[in-house]
Amino acid sequence: MIYRTNITQKGQLTIPKSIRDELQLKPNIQVIISYENQVLKIRPSQTILNIADTLKPQRVVSALELRKKMSQSYGKR
Repeated sequence: MIYRTNITQKGQLTIPKSIRDELQLKPNIQVIISYENQVLKIRPSQTILNIADTLKPQRVVSALELRKKMSQSYGKR
């Protein structure tokens, strides 16, 4: 699809909502912009902070249980 948008005086542009939704672009995430052969490409930056809310734990573990398992793990070295 092709969309038309304006660039503001500050050099900002609006990515249409349908594209933001499809790419799961949320406010304040980082994107990667590349430019080659007169083509501008924008894609989400895959940092752990951007994808952290999409990860689901297999089971909930208390902090005390996690600390105990970590201590046991360090003792095996």
